Amino acid sequence: RTPIANLMLQVEQINKQSDVIPTAVLEEFLKMEGEVYRLKRLAEKSTSYLQTNDGKSLLAISPQDVSSVNELIIDMIHDYIEKGVGYVASPIDGSFKMDVYWFGICVKNLLENALHHGKSPVMITWGLLGDELTLTVTDAGECPYKNLDEILNSDRTGKNSRGLGLGMSIVQKIMQEMGGKLSYQQTP
Repeated sequence: RTPIANLMLQVEQINKQSDVIPTAVLEEFLKMEGEVYRLKRLAEKSTSYLQTNDGKSLLAISPQDVSSVNELIIDMIHDYIEKGVGYVASPIDGSFKMDVYWFGICVKNLLENALHHGKSPVMITWGLLGDELTLTVTDAGECPYKNLDEILNSDRTGKNSRGLGLGMSIVQKIMQEMGGKLSYQQTP
């Protein structure tokens, strides 16, 4: 078995005993269970990413119909709302076709970046106009970079960094593959 298969088997065995697990422990277990399934999806998507051979794209984009963009984004940012991220739901909701998985990776990277490198308040807003979806993440922090090229070409890892410094590059690449774009403003 793969390590992911082992984790999933252990999660299933613990789930069978969920009625005897104390509530506080069960809540933490459910978070862990979500992360295990997220890891499984990541491994599956990585496999499809590595098997993409059309020579044109790096990602296997699988667009699907989303009936409510507001509901999708609220579901994606639920944990971030608990961390203090504010949001403004779009007054114009509607359906949209996108790869939900890769869009979620972008949203997570942008929010993590704002929370770790920015200052409160962190806000997320979105709007839907025809076939264009605009998602904006703002924070009150100061950034020394004047434009997106400076951010993408700089050495972003340092002693305060928790990651590899690739988040914005990943978001930009995913946006390009999905036919979108990433933009940056130094001040909101």
